[in-house]
Amino acid sequence: MEWIELGKLIKIRKGNKLEEVENTSNSIRMIMIEDLRSDMNYKYTKIDKKNVIVNENDIVIAWDGANAGTIGFNLKGAIGSTLARLSIQTDNISAKYLGNFLRSRFKEIRDNCTGATIPHVSRAHLNSINVPVPPIEIQEKIVKVLDQAQTLIDKRKEQIEALDQLIESIFYTMF
Repeated sequence: MEWIELGKLIKIRKGNKLEEVENTSNSIRMIMIEDLRSDMNYKYTKIDKKNVIVNENDIVIAWDGANAGTIGFNLKGAIGSTLARLSIQTDNISAKYLGNFLRSRFKEIRDNCTGATIPHVSRAHLNSINVPVPPIEIQEKIVKVLDQAQTLIDKRKEQIEALDQLIESIFYTMF
C-alpha cells in the first residue's frame, strides 16, 4: 500500500461569506458548519459566480473557529467563509474513504491548529498528513464496513433515547 501526503491528493479552497435567502430558482444550498455533523439543516443562498461550490466528490473541513477540523463529505452546495473545500485531484482515492480517514485524524488536525483565541486549521500541517492509499476496491470495502458500523451506532443511540423516555415516563407514572 502506498502512503501519499494529503497535499499531493487535494486542492484547498476557502469558502466565502454567504447571505441566507429564501429557496427559489435563483438559490443554492448553503453549507454551514452544522451541516458537517447533520445533513438535515437546509438553508439557501443566492447563486453567485463567487460562490465556492462543493459536490459529493469533495470533502468539506471547518477551517476556522471552535469546530476547526470537523470533516464533512457527500454534500452539495455553496460553502461559507469558515469552511474550506478539499477537491480530490486524483482518480485513485474515494471521497468517502478520504473523508473517513480525515475524521479519524480530527485530534491531530485540532492539535496543530494556529491562532491564540480562534483556532485555524494549519494548511501546512494538513497538507503534510500522510494518507494510506490502498486500491480503490479496498477503499470501497473499508467505507462499506464504516457505514455499517455507523448505522449500528445510530440505532443504538435511538434505543438509548427510547429507554431514557421510558424511564422518564415510568418515573412520572409512579410519582
